[in-house]
Amino acid sequence: MRFWLILAALLGLMLGWAFGQEGESAQPGLPLVEVELKSGRHFTAAIDPRTSPRRLWIRFGTTTLRVVRPIDWQCVDRIVWRGASYTPAEFLPLLAKLRKDAGPAVEPKPASPARQQTESARAASAPEQLPPGGFVPMNAWAAVGLGHGPAVQRIDAHARLLPGLRTGRRPRYRLVVAPRGGAMQDVPALGTLSVELWGHRRSIDREVLLHRWTRNVTPAQYTPLGAAVDLEVPAGLADPWPNLAGQGKLVVRFSVAGQGVFETEVPGVPIP
Repeated sequence: MRFWLILAALLGLMLGWAFGQEGESAQPGLPLVEVELKSGRHFTAAIDPRTSPRRLWIRFGTTTLRVVRPIDWQCVDRIVWRGASYTPAEFLPLLAKLRKDAGPAVEPKPASPARQQTESARAASAPEQLPPGGFVPMNAWAAVGLGHGPAVQRIDAHARLLPGLRTGRRPRYRLVVAPRGGAMQDVPALGTLSVELWGHRRSIDREVLLHRWTRNVTPAQYTPLGAAVDLEVPAGLADPWPNLAGQGKLVVRFSVAGQGVFETEVPGVPIP
């Protein structure tokens, strides 16, 4: 009996050491942003109060488990907040203003030298790794896998066009799809996305199908806003269609096994 009590106490101390500091560094008012790295990776995360002019700290996770990760600013290409894009030099003054408006921060407890060395080693070895499915608790995904998850009633979606990067990648649409339940709450769901890009030919006043994508939705694609996928725009997309309007629409269909197909539209998307 004494052995199990000692083992439980040791586990409690280890978990407290691993995750206790996270709860002490929370600060309301810091933004949820979209980070684009120079390597081409991107993700949505919350800004952590540890962020400084030297390093960006981001926060992933759920209300019960959070992961905080540092990224050197020199690795960041841009940050998108509320639809506006900023370089790191442009975003830091804005972040300072947001911090001032949010009030005094609660200073995090300084980490031990051994912990600082461990965090630095982890950041150097894998600064861009994301916790797969970290925004949805694992028990929720288990319920979905067993067919006991909440039912999807509708989907919401929004998208924006990302320009090609310096690495030569094609422009792409960043599409975020949010499954909703009966009370309009966010619910986790897995399935297949079918996305169509429609344009409008002004000369004949008719819509034409320009391209179609198909993507599987996995837990790793979920962010606090929903499931995020990238849809690369093929070269010469508008060439066969003269007099094409500069904006079109995305028709999004989300097929959820055992529940049906849910459809919505994203109007007004630019056509490159």
